[in-house]
Amino acid sequence: MTNKTAKFRFQRSPNVTTVPVTGLWCYPSAEGRILCDFYHERARPTLTVTHKINDDHSLGQETAREIGPEVLRDIVASAEMSPQAAYFIGQYLMKMAQDCGYVEPGATVPDARAVH
Repeated sequence: MTNKTAKFRFQRSPNVTTVPVTGLWCYPSAEGRILCDFYHERARPTLTVTHKINDDHSLGQETAREIGPEVLRDIVASAEMSPQAAYFIGQYLMKMAQDCGYVEPGATVPDARAVH
C-alpha cells in the first residue's frame, strides 16, 4: 500500500429527492451490470372487475368481481451498478444496519450483565 491519499467531496445534486423504501428488486443486465429497482411496499384493499369484450370491441357484461387485499410495490428509484459496487454497497449497508442496532434473526446477543 502507498502513502498516497485521495479526497472525495460529496455534493448533493439539486435533483436528489429522499424517498422511503421498504425493499428492492435487482436483476442482471445483458452487459453484466446490476440493475436495482427500489420500492415502497404498502397493502391496500382492492376491487377487481372483469368484463367480456363485445365483438365490436366495446365493454360487455361484467363476469366477475373480486374484493381482496393487494400489495403494491411502487418503484420510487432505480440504480445501475457494477457487481463489485453492488457487493460493497451491500456490505456497507449491513454494517450500517448493525451500527443502528439491527440483529439478524436467530443471532445470539451477549448478555451485557455477563461481561465483567
